[in-house]
Amino acid sequence: MESKEEVRVLRDNVPELRSMNSGTSGRRISGTGIVFNSESRDLGGFHEVILPQALKGVIMKSDICAWLNHNQDRGILARCNKGVGTLDLVADSEGLKYSFEAPHTALGDELIENLKRGDISGSSFSFTVAKGGDSWTRKDGKAIRTISQFEKLFDVSPCYNPAYESTTVALRGLEAFKAAPVPAPAPVRAVPKKDATDMTPDQFHAYSISERKKREDQLRKAQEDIRKYGYGGKIE
Repeated sequence: MESKEEVRVLRDNVPELRSMNSGTSGRRISGTGIVFNSESRDLGGFHEVILPQALKGVIMKSDICAWLNHNQDRGILARCNKGVGTLDLVADSEGLKYSFEAPHTALGDELIENLKRGDISGSSFSFTVAKGGDSWTRKDGKAIRTISQFEKLFDVSPCYNPAYESTTVALRGLEAFKAAPVPAPAPVRAVPKKDATDMTPDQFHAYSISERKKREDQLRKAQEDIRKYGYGGKIE
């Protein structure tokens, strides 16, 4: 069965408009599309962590676009088709970084103007997860989804209001995780008390000394009780 596309947003992760060396247009946009090894905020009953290996082999088999506000109907800002194109994607130890030259179109001009004005407030990305590419655990009372392998990426997009997230697929996984029976704790097996037949000579000697001391203590206590109260306790 084909995987369903999911959408995530990075609030306050605002792309930058960079003026490069003199002679360039100053239309270079750069930002972070995915952050590794960082627990997300609450996504509706669960939190999510993306491992660095989740991107292994993914860029070279994906057709990834940069749209504005995650809206492909507005037109395209840049594109990376199987590793080639106007959208540069680089994965490092922190996450997936993207950059591109804003096109000389109405959409590109809008992006630049609104970055200058501070109206762009984050980024979003969309993806599918490979079969067996995620797992669920519980930590400090929270359900944690760990993504270890994407199937494909579809876009990285600067956003005005990165509020929309599609978590339907993950929520189905969460429900399955909650419904799974909790493994019963392993039974605690009683350790049988050793008797003389289980012991080495050295162990038997130590055991004999211990038992003799125990009986001597019991006898001493009984004698003290007789002196004080006229009766003694039981000696085993």
